[in-house]
Amino acid sequence: MFTASTFDFLRDLRANNTREWFEANRARSEREGNAPLQTFIEAFRQRLQAISPHFEANERSVFRIFRDVRFSRDKSPYKTHLAAQFRHAAVKAPAGEVVHAPGFIAVVNFSEAEAGHADFVDRFAEACARAAPLQSFLCGVLGLPF
Repeated sequence: MFTASTFDFLRDLRANNTREWFEANRARSEREGNAPLQTFIEAFRQRLQAISPHFEANERSVFRIFRDVRFSRDKSPYKTHLAAQFRHAAVKAPAGEVVHAPGFIAVVNFSEAEAGHADFVDRFAEACARAAPLQSFLCGVLGLPF
């Protein structure tokens, strides 16, 4: 899943956050960034369904790597982390409009402290299960099933 090459890529991106560097490394981004993130999402899908069948883990879960720099002093064009959001299935809106709906978010940065462990999916699922009562409450407030 997330290997040393994933974290090397994220560190290199952090050090070379330009369009030119990214375009030259686009295939590496797919191979060492997006592919492991998709593998994580697939591995997490069943664990998420055990927490609640109303949350989705799919291709829409991936946050894009491009930063919105319109109002930022930091004009670096790319995020230096990987992220996925597991949204409530009842909320059907474009991904950019769903960030405030109940859900779970996984963020993998250039540090191997958590995501580099073989049991990362299980540990993330355990953390989500501990957060489930809060998500259940939020769903109830919004009139969504949990």
